[in-house]
Amino acid sequence: MLTLSSTERSWIWSNKVTLTKVLFLINRYSAPIVMLAEIIQFSGRVTLSDDICVIWLFFEALWQSLSALIVQFLLGLRMSAIWGSRPWTKFVLYGGCLVCAGASITSISVALAHVASTYVYSPQLRICYTTESLGPWLWGAFFLPIMLFDLLIFLLTIWHAALGRVEHRRKGSLTYMMWRDGAIYFALIFASELACVVVSAIWGFNKTMIFKFAVWTIQNVVISHMTLNLVEASQRPTKHEPERSSSFTTKWTSRFSKPLWIPHRVWVACRICELPTLTTHNPTERITESARDESYAVDADADVSNARHGRYMVATLY
Repeated sequence: MLTLSSTERSWIWSNKVTLTKVLFLINRYSAPIVMLAEIIQFSGRVTLSDDICVIWLFFEALWQSLSALIVQFLLGLRMSAIWGSRPWTKFVLYGGCLVCAGASITSISVALAHVASTYVYSPQLRICYTTESLGPWLWGAFFLPIMLFDLLIFLLTIWHAALGRVEHRRKGSLTYMMWRDGAIYFALIFASELACVVVSAIWGFNKTMIFKFAVWTIQNVVISHMTLNLVEASQRPTKHEPERSSSFTTKWTSRFSKPLWIPHRVWVACRICELPTLTTHNPTERITESARDESYAVDADADVSNARHGRYMVATLY
């Protein structure tokens, strides 16, 4: 989990600091630190006071809640990269993330308030323990909003895949990678969260507190893998896309004004993304169909989602 790949080293230690990078680092390295402290507690080699047990309980629960919400936020950024700058997707994704955060933090706060008075250090077991029994609805209230948000993300991914063109489903493309990682995330996380709710309903609060470490570990591994894949894919062209020739395109677009035969949105897209799709040898030569498909031409009302679009959005986010 802590192995640094070449993509992670070049991305993390670059000069540019982004919100996504900070959230990635927090989410990736907080889990091992908290788990190490938890292993020390369960080892029975340290004696803790009751106050320390309560403080650690609050810190651990709230930090894991924050980590889960960071994962949901990163998933929202991933869907924004797939769908593009559409107002309704931003409203659904960020609104759903806020509702998920509010419901999850409220439920975990209620659970902590119930067990705080009875959460003490047990000299016999040499661990922090509580005899308070909590209803399974508390863990259900914590995981249900997250599960619904994951389901929303998965349905939006399927919808986009159904509307997408054939070249976007090619193996190795950026959008294909988003769909693949999204499906893996949904299968693993949804199953683990559902299992956590079932364990809580059958065996109670204490065993669920142990089982949730498996959920947290899976979340961190999968979201880290998905984020690094997106970063790596956004930094290299696929075999279906031509190499960029920014110097040629910049020289061409800065030297000449827009010809009448080129649509305005295609001209603007070429200037923004510096795509080598135009030529100056023949002013009457029209853009080929393949070059038009690979250009970053974004219309406010169009349903455009090609590999260039995804690469531009991911590069902006990461």
